Amino acid sequence: MNQRKNKIIFYGIIGIMVAMGFLFPRTNISGLGMHDYYGGKIKKVTYCTCYYDFGVVLEIEDKSRNNQTVKVFYSPYMSRLRANYNIWYAGPNVIGGYTIGSKQCKDTSGYTCKDGDTKADGIIDWIRGIGSSLSF
Repeated sequence: MNQRKNKIIFYGIIGIMVAMGFLFPRTNISGLGMHDYYGGKIKKVTYCTCYYDFGVVLEIEDKSRNNQTVKVFYSPYMSRLRANYNIWYAGPNVIGGYTIGSKQCKDTSGYTCKDGDTKADGIIDWIRGIGSSLSF
């Protein structure tokens, strides 16, 4: 009987969490910030060359925002790269999700790293990641 009660409680909690996800899709999850989606063509790629904060800032012509540009940061330590892996140059179409919040691109300056000129609107997350088209 106790095992059945635990199952009911477990599935009840899962049901509430799923319902909250549908009712409030842009909520703050675990203090990570607001989440959003993007999709469109990569217009510009900026490489962040700092050895401890390596990444790429992608400027995407976002179709979900009437072709406004959104800048997202890809880091192999924090982001997931999905199918076709074409994010290293301008042109391919991409789709994915990111956590809203600013991220400064860091560049190597001699033996140290300094803030670069490019600032991203958010960081591509691990769960949704980024996927790209095969070609332009």
